[in-house]
Amino acid sequence: MALPVARRTVMCNISFDGLLDKSNEAALFIELIKYILFEKNQMPEMFDQLKRSTRVRGKNANPKISNKNERQAFLLFSSCQKLFADITSAFQNLYDIKESIIVLGSSPTNPKEIYHIQFPTTVTSGLKPLSCKESKQSLFLQIFAQDPFHVGQKIALTNLHVLLLLPRCTKIQGFTAKPTYKVPGRSQHYYLKLTCKAKEDPEVSLVSQPKVTDIVLDISGIVPLDIDDENEEKCSQPIANDKEFFKLVEEETEDDYIWFQANVNIKGYQLG
Repeated sequence: MALPVARRTVMCNISFDGLLDKSNEAALFIELIKYILFEKNQMPEMFDQLKRSTRVRGKNANPKISNKNERQAFLLFSSCQKLFADITSAFQNLYDIKESIIVLGSSPTNPKEIYHIQFPTTVTSGLKPLSCKESKQSLFLQIFAQDPFHVGQKIALTNLHVLLLLPRCTKIQGFTAKPTYKVPGRSQHYYLKLTCKAKEDPEVSLVSQPKVTDIVLDISGIVPLDIDDENEEKCSQPIANDKEFFKLVEEETEDDYIWFQANVNIKGYQLG
């Protein structure tokens, strides 16, 4: 009798030498979905190959009269097209996507594997915008080098679900609010954290930068502020308990975000 494979959390950091705009983020998210579908045996060929073969069969092919494999391929391809369009629209119109997850399993509450995709939350000024091609190449070069997805078990045919963590008041097409949904702790979890960084410029010399000790400020013309004993006492009093204040802010922020599930889910298939 085979022993069950121990499940663990896998962390993977992906760094980009440049800026990712919203179009790039949507494209990378979609490419990850395609890759996961193939890597986890949810389709018999890469998505681009499936796309070409589906088109070769004819744009007017009727899935009702085709064989089983053709019907399943047509359904998967058309479902992906609709899901990808909804994802692209969401990323282009929303700027506060806190987190996104890809769930493999019969339902989001009964997952086999969960992929957490975290995009850059801060914009670093001065970064050169990356093209879509550059960002995709960088993503997969690092994924192939780190190979973060090899630890999971082989997964039987199942469904793929997409959820976005958004402000509760968000109005978004193609997604349904799931205010009571909590990400299950069981199953295999993968965390992909995407960050942007600037390339170091070797021509920039730190020698030419002035030292703090070399800077002399002339404040002879500035009149000192008059602070009486009462004001000084008020200034010295703590405004609030920092820990309680930030805890309150954090709790309110978490409560303001809920999960939104894509209306389209992908059903995997294999050649029969």
